[in-house]
Amino acid sequence: MKIEASVAKGEVDPQVPPDSQINQMAGEATLTLGGKVFSTGLDFFRLALIARLLGVEAFGLFAIAWNFLRIISILLPLGMHNGVIHFGSRYWSERDGRFNHIVKHSSNLILIVSLLTSTAIFLLAPWLGETVFQKPDLVPIFRWFVWMLPFMAVLRVVSAATRVSKKMRYSVLATDVIPSLVNLLVFLLLYFLSENILSAVIAYVVAFAAGLSVAVYYLYKLTRIQNIAAETSPVSAKTVLIYSLPTAFAGFFGILMSRVDRVLIGYFRPAADVGIYQAASQFAIVFAIILFAFNTVLTPFIAHLYHKKNMTEMEAIFQVNTKWGIYVSIPVFLTLVFVPQALLQVVFGSIFVVGASALVILAIGQMVNASTGAVGVILTMTGRQKRWFAASVIMFVFNVLLNVLLIPNYGFVGAAIATTITVSVLYLYGLLAVRYSLRIWPYDRRYVKGLVAAGMTTLVLAAWNYWIDWLPVLMVTGTAVFAVTVFAGTLLLLGLDEEDREFLHTLRSRIG
Repeated sequence: MKIEASVAKGEVDPQVPPDSQINQMAGEATLTLGGKVFSTGLDFFRLALIARLLGVEAFGLFAIAWNFLRIISILLPLGMHNGVIHFGSRYWSERDGRFNHIVKHSSNLILIVSLLTSTAIFLLAPWLGETVFQKPDLVPIFRWFVWMLPFMAVLRVVSAATRVSKKMRYSVLATDVIPSLVNLLVFLLLYFLSENILSAVIAYVVAFAAGLSVAVYYLYKLTRIQNIAAETSPVSAKTVLIYSLPTAFAGFFGILMSRVDRVLIGYFRPAADVGIYQAASQFAIVFAIILFAFNTVLTPFIAHLYHKKNMTEMEAIFQVNTKWGIYVSIPVFLTLVFVPQALLQVVFGSIFVVGASALVILAIGQMVNASTGAVGVILTMTGRQKRWFAASVIMFVFNVLLNVLLIPNYGFVGAAIATTITVSVLYLYGLLAVRYSLRIWPYDRRYVKGLVAAGMTTLVLAAWNYWIDWLPVLMVTGTAVFAVTVFAGTLLLLGLDEEDREFLHTLRSRIG
């Protein structure tokens, strides 16, 4: 199924051997996924170092502060990163300065809001640490950690602006590669000098500041030929904000469902339980990396095709995007399910092995998420952000209720159950909403090959883990290798579809 690129101002004429929408999406998805894999590998390594060097108690305190502020950081951009893509995609190719105005006003607003928020949290740190969480050691952690918020919030808007070009390399460098490298290096340097938890906290602040500097530099390179003074803003900041706020709250409540469990564990249980659950949830985040890579690339394509009213191509790239998101996720999911204890022991240490059940439960919820595709992105970019926002709020409330009911009796396993149920229901609803509001659907009979490959891989891994009992590191390595090779090999034996061959051809070309 060859899908030719749409013709628009500033785009290459498809009659002159261009990349198709699928080719372009495949290439950029490869780049984005590579950046995410690189940064996540460094993040895993850094978190493992923090856990091993500082101990489970300090790691738990770090996790409480990080997750609390991470939740706030999702809301701080006020959805303006989505607004920049939604409105900016109309003016990107015009080169007359209107795109610049949208980015400038959006970034300035977010900078002011995030500075005010950081100041408020800094002043409230004693109340948060001593009264809310009843852990006085959290006060200095909050007071240092909170200054990452302005850098993180503005970085999200500026990096989104670079993605309007449909070139992901700038965003990958600014949000993934540079912050991860700087974070690790600064942590190692500060820990060598002080050997305390603040070394990990300050490293985050410096890392996001570095990432923002890189994003601003690349945005300037992309837009410097535009005459900023030539035009006033084509849409008011109020218009962008009205569109963006529902997307902000939808993302906020969506992230809350995956983060509030850790905050509530910190409220009901000892800090050590938070550390164990944080370690388990780090592996489930691998799915978020895969989804982020595919969905980030899909966002400008959906916005562009929706403005062009081209629903046929929108459905086509939705299908390919979803299918390959599932294909990449299945080997990860099966590895997590078959060797959760070995994974936790190898990466974080034997004391974290008790989090294996929570890891498996969380992986199930994230696999459901991966299987529905970019439904949140599609609803947001097609003007249905209020519907997605309402669903996110309802499921967040349900999530909190389940956590409050389950955590006191079942600890972090109860938190994992609550999160998996609500995440699954939310994204299944999103799938149906896309189906009935836009009349597009990601599934067809071609998925049978993937189901057969998944079944074959499951049988091989079951036999491998039943008969072989080696050192944890060998079990993890062997299971991961078998998961990837058997799944990919079965797909190749069954025969790839035309768009899959096109996707892989572009992937191989980009890697080469």
